[in-house]
Amino acid sequence: MQLACSYARRAQGQSWPNPAVGCVLVSADNTLLSVGHTQKGGRPHAEADALKVLEQSGNSAALKGGTAYVTLEPCAQEGRGPACADLLLQSGVFRVVYAVDDPDLRVNGQGRDKLVAGGVSVQYGLCEEEVAAGLAGFLALRRFSRPYLTSKIATSADGFITAKTGQQTWLTNDVSRVYAHNLRSRVDAVLTGIETILIDNPKLTCRLPGWRESSPVRIIFDSHLRLSSNSKVAQTIAAGPVVVFCSRAANSQDQILLDKCGIEVVRLDRNADGLDLSTALQWCAKRDLSSLLLEAGTKLNQSFYSAGLIDQIIHLSAQKELKTGVPGLLYDANTRTALAFPCDSDYTKARTFELAGDRLSIWQRGKEMIGKI
Repeated sequence: MQLACSYARRAQGQSWPNPAVGCVLVSADNTLLSVGHTQKGGRPHAEADALKVLEQSGNSAALKGGTAYVTLEPCAQEGRGPACADLLLQSGVFRVVYAVDDPDLRVNGQGRDKLVAGGVSVQYGLCEEEVAAGLAGFLALRRFSRPYLTSKIATSADGFITAKTGQQTWLTNDVSRVYAHNLRSRVDAVLTGIETILIDNPKLTCRLPGWRESSPVRIIFDSHLRLSSNSKVAQTIAAGPVVVFCSRAANSQDQILLDKCGIEVVRLDRNADGLDLSTALQWCAKRDLSSLLLEAGTKLNQSFYSAGLIDQIIHLSAQKELKTGVPGLLYDANTRTALAFPCDSDYTKARTFELAGDRLSIWQRGKEMIGKI
């Protein structure tokens, strides 16, 4: 199952609109026969991929009486191909072990029931917590009808995101930047605000060697349509879709210019805090964008945090101190740190480690709170 998990991770950010799943096939005497994962664009599914690899090896007969390890319950419905439960039944496996039940109403236990009815021994729950973490976006979308949102925040050691308003300040080291690009490659969409675009002019693409085609959808919150057609995100439209959320009152002529660049403009209602964030996430859910990465300034982060929409926070704290500047999310002047959560916070620190001197902390929201907003 650990091997299946590792193959599922290969599909993260690539399998949209389907979940990233891994599959391992072994013979009755526990000889490894084949591995697979959900392919780009969501098809074929992991089980079909692993079975195809096995068939191409000319060794399909070796699976008779063997075991299939899958990270997610095999699907039960036919789509663009046969149901995975049917494929496994046809393969002659004796046992199927999977980690997480599929909450999709088209499956939701039906895959398991179909396998059992076909005489296959089924075991589930192995490595469930690890797999669920990798499927957080898919599970949130199916269970709560909204995406799973991770915010990546980089600050100085004393809690500032930049030295001066309107000025770009490089804080983290090269290893941390590689980590950030890896994060982008594993999500369906990256979100930011227009101020970040105007100040930093980022591409928001994944530029790791071998992963340049793994850039997520880029979404910009831009109430007044200030995004320029000369910006790097507009100039790199070939690298992946760009979507702009603006207010209903935004200038239509500005939208025409963005339309010509191939940028999709979505108009949202405004409330006292700005654009309606819940509606924005609902739009993402309808597009099956289940795993989102927020890379933005403190203002947009604070808006998402106050609305209770951030499920996970990844905090990169650099070694350098700025002494003064623009404070990060939940900055505490007394302790001179960002992310000073209130006493009643439902965020807990899940992990802390170093990246060549930069300190990385991962904060997760309580499971019982995810999806309630």
